[in-house]
Amino acid sequence: MTNSWDQIEKQNRRERLRKRWRIFGGITMLLFFTFMYGVPRIIGHDENEQADNSNSTVKPAESIIGANEPQASQPVEDLPLQPEGPEAAELATKSSSEIVSPVESEVVDEPQLEIVSPPAVRSSSVFETPKPDPELLSTAEGLEVKESSETASPDEAEVMNEPQAAIVAAPAVRSSSVFDTLPPDPELVRTAETMKAKLKSQIEKLDGDSNRLENYGGDKWKQIQTLAESALSTDDLTIAVEETERAIDQLEAMEVDLDYAEFREQVRGQDPRELLAAVVKFRASHSEHPRLNEVDQVLTPLSREKWLTLASKELKEASPDDSGFSEGWLPIASAWQLVGNEAEAREAVRQAIEVLPRMTKPERVVESILEICQHELFDRASAKQLIEDAAEMCEQVASGQTRSHHFANLSGLAKKLGQGSQASELLGRSLALVDKTGLGSVSQKYTLTQEARAASWTESPETIFTICAKIEKLNYPKPLVNANAYGHAAISAARRGDRTQFFKAMLLTENALAPVSIYDYPNYAYTARLAEANILQRRWRAAVIVANNMPDPYFRASILFRVMKNAPQEIRVKNFPELFERFAEQRWATPACAAHTEHRVRSGDSLLSVAEWSTSLPLASLRAAAFAGIARSVGTTTVADDSHDEVPIVVPVDINDIDSLMNEAEQVAHQIQEPTKAAFVWLQIARTWNLLGKTQRYKQAVANLDDNVFDTWTDIWEQRPPVKQSYNGGYIDTSKRHRSDEERTVEKIIDCHRYLAAMQADLGDSDGAMESCLNLANAAGFLNSKATFDEQNFLFIKALLNRLHGDTKVGPDAILLVKYRSYGYNRSLLAAWAKDLPGLQAALPDLVENSRRRGSSAKERAQAVRGYGELAILHAERGNLASYRDARRSAQSLIDRGQAGSEMKLVLATADALAGEFALAESNLIRGTLGWYGDANRPRKQLAISLAAKGQWEKALEHAQGVSLSQAFYRVEAWTAVAEARRNDESESQKQILEWATSLEQQVDKSAAFCGLALAAAGR
Repeated sequence: MTNSWDQIEKQNRRERLRKRWRIFGGITMLLFFTFMYGVPRIIGHDENEQADNSNSTVKPAESIIGANEPQASQPVEDLPLQPEGPEAAELATKSSSEIVSPVESEVVDEPQLEIVSPPAVRSSSVFETPKPDPELLSTAEGLEVKESSETASPDEAEVMNEPQAAIVAAPAVRSSSVFDTLPPDPELVRTAETMKAKLKSQIEKLDGDSNRLENYGGDKWKQIQTLAESALSTDDLTIAVEETERAIDQLEAMEVDLDYAEFREQVRGQDPRELLAAVVKFRASHSEHPRLNEVDQVLTPLSREKWLTLASKELKEASPDDSGFSEGWLPIASAWQLVGNEAEAREAVRQAIEVLPRMTKPERVVESILEICQHELFDRASAKQLIEDAAEMCEQVASGQTRSHHFANLSGLAKKLGQGSQASELLGRSLALVDKTGLGSVSQKYTLTQEARAASWTESPETIFTICAKIEKLNYPKPLVNANAYGHAAISAARRGDRTQFFKAMLLTENALAPVSIYDYPNYAYTARLAEANILQRRWRAAVIVANNMPDPYFRASILFRVMKNAPQEIRVKNFPELFERFAEQRWATPACAAHTEHRVRSGDSLLSVAEWSTSLPLASLRAAAFAGIARSVGTTTVADDSHDEVPIVVPVDINDIDSLMNEAEQVAHQIQEPTKAAFVWLQIARTWNLLGKTQRYKQAVANLDDNVFDTWTDIWEQRPPVKQSYNGGYIDTSKRHRSDEERTVEKIIDCHRYLAAMQADLGDSDGAMESCLNLANAAGFLNSKATFDEQNFLFIKALLNRLHGDTKVGPDAILLVKYRSYGYNRSLLAAWAKDLPGLQAALPDLVENSRRRGSSAKERAQAVRGYGELAILHAERGNLASYRDARRSAQSLIDRGQAGSEMKLVLATADALAGEFALAESNLIRGTLGWYGDANRPRKQLAISLAAKGQWEKALEHAQGVSLSQAFYRVEAWTAVAEARRNDESESQKQILEWATSLEQQVDKSAAFCGLALAAAGR
């Protein structure tokens, strides 16, 4: 009985145990499936699943736990059954105590208890996965995974259908909860914060303290403002970055228009002075602004009257110690006169007179009065009183010599204005200041010089020449004294428009200054007479050359200002601002400034840039003059000619058309970079145009030649190192090597002037030849040449004066050469260069006698040979072949006897080429250089010309190619002759000849060849 009870008890215990295991397994399986359907699949994705996840349809996720834990719990049905018997009972008791807690046991025993499963717990493996892609997060964010239910297994259904226990599943977990816990991309966060900060900073910068964006931004700012607010308020970092960047870009693009709009609003209704200040300020702070042209247009509507009113206000506020305090009114008066307002013009002159007593510098007062009295609007009725005021002011000038100069000039001015008695009184006061304590000749020298100075205002040049003759007779002759006096004669001739006397006086002045070093004091001061005479004669470039070759920068600036007053286009200074800033107080600075600004505007410079420069000038008088210059140029702007900088239009050359050939020659000449070579090419072009009868084209070619010579001077000035001033007022060249290089370049300039003068004399252009002689004398004087018979350049000028005397009325006495021991030899050369055959023949006996004289030098023995050689050349030029041979034999005989070196054969080679003895000429083309003659390039050039004239152009071409490129003058003559002969030969087609000329490599040769083809075309 007991055993059966015990058996039944064990049976019931086993049944209860089985039920518990079934319930436990069902709950476990329910939790497992709930977790599998509730958590998205994060770990263990393959590529296909990742592609599927990108779509909008979200699939149920698999168990993360099962994917990461290889020992997952199995279902209850798969577990082995518990053993029976006592061991089984013990095991069951033990198992039930481990698996089911007392609480669980009570729950199971309750028949109506609902069991709710807890939420699925995320596996720690989720946090160990790599950080998801931000794009994936944004796509998955906000989406929920649908709840899924699966059919339970039969055992689970059986358990769930039992009335003792109702099991309710927990709700599915949202898939977005996984992404909500992930932090955003730190780099994206930083970018967004940086861009937002930059946007705020940009807005603050543009807005400033005056609500600029609201006031001047307009509709653009409203659009940007909306975009900025959206960018700063959105939580989406990607959208925030994009919109912020767009807002910043639009703000930066808007800044240009914002600045301009604010500027236009600020200048609205302002007077010209405030308007100009605002424009200059805007340009200074916005130098790269793309709308500066529109800012420039703000000034365009300003009329001439407004600019002149602005100039007057500037000058009225000037300080009395301003050097242009009075003189500055004269450009304003001239501008008013141009406008047509005579009343305002005369008022400006009146203002210039009225402010004179307030000036603080007596010397500048006197100089201002001299300028006022010469103005065309000056009322002569007040001349006497004004000159008396100037005389009183002269007494306050510190230097007695300066006072004497001013009294002499006032005397001449008074006589010019009809105040004869006053003029005599002033001249007496000038002469009274001459120091008479020294030698009588010295005091007489100063007295005569001041008389010449006063006479230069009204008297004829002949009157001053008489004064110069008295100075020449003094026992105290000095070149500077003579130069000063002759300079006043040149000034007198220029004032009276007497070109003949002007040329004579200028040559005498250059002749006197030639041996004087320009670096010594006071030598360079006397060259001011040359500059003044050139200015009055309107020879602007000649005056600029004189000024820029003066070592004293203050003298130089004063002369340049005076030239600039009338011809600003001729001033070539590297740094104009420095010129006006450093020498603002020099005489003629204010009228020069007015002319300079007018020239800049007329030449096409921006009105805004000229106005800005004008406001930066150091003195009020300069600023006023600049505004007056702008007023003169308003509405008359002309763009400078820059046609040479443009790509030339290629036009086929017609070998039978003279103009077509010469246009090609000129086009090639414009392309030559070295100015001295280009000058020699233009010399040949000018000669060709003259032979073709085209006078205007000839003059233009000479002008182009002059441009290239002036370019050469400009290169010298720009490369010149500064000089140091010594204790006595002189200047010391700091670079002797550079000085030597300069002299070699000046020698090329001298050659160009010499060849041009000779060509003009040959062509009958006597006036042009005289101009070239003046230029030659000035350039030669820069080399400190001595005006004696031992100096080639002045001897050559004297020879040309002999040839030109009949046309110009300027005789050879304009060059006063000192007689040296070799006077006879130089007289023979003078006759040879003047093509004076009788004069050369008359000089030869003395040369032969001197060569035979005992103790004669080698140079003197060779002089007779040179004389016979020059005589042979003159006979050959005239076709006197018998006389040529006689003279040649005499020269050759003396050479054979050793009286002259072999280089003397070069002269004979030239004569042989002229006479047609080509083989003889070729045999005498030896090496070496003969003084005052040259080297083998000269006779080789003549050989090419003579052979070409005989039709032997192939042989002529060989000699033309042999002429050195360094002797461009000889080379162009040779190539011109070759091309003309080749065209006349008719052995080649026109196409072949044209292709030959076009294919020449050297531009010098090509231009010369087209000149020759033009001459050939003209002869057909």
